Amino acid sequence: MSNVLNDVLKKCRKALVSGMPILYIKTDSDIFIKKLVMSEENMLVVLLSSGGAHNDELNILRPLYELQDGEDKQLKYCENYSYGVPSKDKNAMLYKGIDVSTENTKYAVPHIWVKKISSFGDEADIVKSNKDIFESLREYVSDYHDVNHPQYDVLHSSAVIIYSADIILPEYLKLYTEFIDVKYPDEGEIKSIIEQILGNDDFGSGIPSMMLGFTVEEVELISQRIQALSSFYNLDDVKKIIQERKSQKMQGSIIEECAPDGHIGGMKNFKDWLDGQKDPLRKAASYMKSLGTPPPKGVLLCGIPGCGKSEAAKFAARTLGFPLLKIDIGSLMDKYLGVAEQRMRDALKTAEAMSPCVLWIDELEKGFSGAKSDSSDSPSFKRMFAYMLGWMQENKSPVFIFATANDIGGLPKEFFRSGRFSGLYAVYLPTREECADIFLACMDKAEHNAARARGITDESVRLFESGCREKKIFYEIIDNKFTEPDNTPRMLIGSDIQNLVNIALRKLSRETEFFNNYVISGSDWKNALNEVADKNFKVYGDSFENVESIAVSYCRMLRKGFNTVSNNILFKYKDYHIENARLVNEDNNAREVLQEDTEMRSNLCKYDLAVYDCLRKEINSIAVLIEKRERDILITGK
Repeated sequence: MSNVLNDVLKKCRKALVSGMPILYIKTDSDIFIKKLVMSEENMLVVLLSSGGAHNDELNILRPLYELQDGEDKQLKYCENYSYGVPSKDKNAMLYKGIDVSTENTKYAVPHIWVKKISSFGDEADIVKSNKDIFESLREYVSDYHDVNHPQYDVLHSSAVIIYSADIILPEYLKLYTEFIDVKYPDEGEIKSIIEQILGNDDFGSGIPSMMLGFTVEEVELISQRIQALSSFYNLDDVKKIIQERKSQKMQGSIIEECAPDGHIGGMKNFKDWLDGQKDPLRKAASYMKSLGTPPPKGVLLCGIPGCGKSEAAKFAARTLGFPLLKIDIGSLMDKYLGVAEQRMRDALKTAEAMSPCVLWIDELEKGFSGAKSDSSDSPSFKRMFAYMLGWMQENKSPVFIFATANDIGGLPKEFFRSGRFSGLYAVYLPTREECADIFLACMDKAEHNAARARGITDESVRLFESGCREKKIFYEIIDNKFTEPDNTPRMLIGSDIQNLVNIALRKLSRETEFFNNYVISGSDWKNALNEVADKNFKVYGDSFENVESIAVSYCRMLRKGFNTVSNNILFKYKDYHIENARLVNEDNNAREVLQEDTEMRSNLCKYDLAVYDCLRKEINSIAVLIEKRERDILITGK
């Protein structure tokens, strides 16, 4: 018997012995439920047919299935099992399927009812399809507690099992229901399942970890499929079959598995920090046993849209060597009560089962800003939010959360409490040096994409000569093409550079024999980039509205004291602080502030200086407004 099934059996027994009339198994698997009620190895209930409500230890310890007249009455013959819910004989007011035909019957036959709860359709369909079921269960619960009912003893040795992946149950029944989770098998159990199917343990040690996140039934089916189509010795085929099944499993799910193939430029501080998380995550069990410390919780990366936060999530999964799971917070929401919280539980349960993994929550603020609101959806948001915060605090499995946000202004303050994330990092506009690094990362990504499309290794593809990678090419383009004569900057973000590289590559493909193993020369690459980066090439910083949003984002991150993904940044906390904004307007202190500006400005290149001068003014003016608003919220709570 599998550990998962045995765990559910134990929970069912405890619930029935304690007097719970209804068991709600959280699964959609008909096969699992059949195994549960048809188990020959380990019977479902250890409750005597005449006991339960009586304080009789001997009765409580005797089995539900009685041997009568030498005949085996175990459930394998289905003599006391039916698909449905308890229903009464209208004439006798007794439950069908239970033998109470004569007063001399020594052991009335207990019964097990099993019913799958329908969760399809809209609210009206769900209520309609389950209405009769819930009414029957209400009546059953009432009779279960009625000591004068002629079948009182028998009812206490019977069982009602209802099941579905989503919890669909009226409030009046929840009090009388035990909710039982069906866990995913761990690596040890998956290994045992494969060994049983193969009849030996001669297979790759990494295969069980590949199957994490599958149910027992899925592991069995996939193992049989591997045997039928290939063998466990062909690791490439095994990986392909498992990946195909995972892709099918994720379809329509709130969790999506993404390719961990990120390439990022700059962000040295973040990369160094991420390197330090490798061992504690990869050896989470060893760290817990030897030091008693759980694995790192994860990271929150905030900053300007298009500056590589999403790419950093893919990069993190590639660096750690973990699968990348993406969860869309918006897809969790539902108009039905309790559905959003249940979906969040299921999503985190799946992530735990597939650990070690990176759980990517993109644009966090769009999902959880509702936790602060007073809208009609707010209760669902708040319950879902509270559950996730609790899980983040208590989780001990190596699920590394990688959360990104464009604007932290809408996020509840609880997210920033110590213990929720292991790292809080701010992503600012890239400096000229970082822009050059991003150019190189985009070129690496182009070669990676080409290699994947051709079905060969990255090392086998070469699109650029070494001269294309000289940073002075990019410095010149950034200073000359993205700084106006009046020193107004056209502020670049990572996605602008990616777009610029893509257009330049397509331009070269039209002008050369690009598809005949052509390798781009340094001069051709420089010319192509220069021609594309003209006035018609629009960047994020061309919009004044975007410039203001950049300044607001800077203010909020500086105010929170986030770590910076790089040491090569233009602004520090002193550039935000409200006192600086005031000092600029005071003659006696203006000289001191300007002297700091002069020292800072003397070390900047043309592009960085233009960005600094433009944003510093915006940051200091917006800082005053943000401080006032934040203090009003602190005082009034609104």
